[in-house]
Amino acid sequence: MTPSTPSSMECEDWTLFWTDCSVSLDRVKDMKRYQKINHFPGMSEICRKDLLARNMNRMLKLFPKDYYIFPRTWCLPADYSDFQAYIRAKKCKTYICKPDSGCQGRGIFITKSTKDIRPGENMICHVYIPRCDPFSIFMYKEGLARFCTTHYSEPASGNVDPHPGRVAGARRRESEAGKQGQKKGQNQGKEQNRPGRVRAKILGQ
Repeated sequence: MTPSTPSSMECEDWTLFWTDCSVSLDRVKDMKRYQKINHFPGMSEICRKDLLARNMNRMLKLFPKDYYIFPRTWCLPADYSDFQAYIRAKKCKTYICKPDSGCQGRGIFITKSTKDIRPGENMICHVYIPRCDPFSIFMYKEGLARFCTTHYSEPASGNVDPHPGRVAGARRRESEAGKQGQKKGQNQGKEQNRPGRVRAKILGQ
């Protein structure tokens, strides 16, 4: 595997190229048939939260029946007036807000008060969906699945913290509390079963 450096990709002596940067169409056109890369041109359009939200909203306007598959979403601050109109018509909703290009859960918060969502901030705001009814699961023979290891509680005034900086601390406290409980029944789960962590599992046949 070739490391991610500009000069290394220009060299033709590689088969697999791993990079954290975007890849241009011209770069891909110059690749040989046997060469593989872990990105494709235009990938940011579906990987960045803000670009994905805009694209999904565009498709929803064009094909409302086919794209009614995601919660109501706003790209702030551009959609702030539309968001304000929605909250005036829909009372007592819960919202989940995310940085427009963040990762690893940083800066995400859930709130029941729209006062926590200030105008001028760059973020993606969704209507929070606490449950799906009917609930459908599509199973494949193999793939990657992610499971939460803590019990779910619907958003309420006692468990919603609108301050993004406190989310990581709350997760750490939950994890520490879980570890203390695990010590009583040692060796029953260890690393992969800690509360607050996400487990990955390959689905079988």
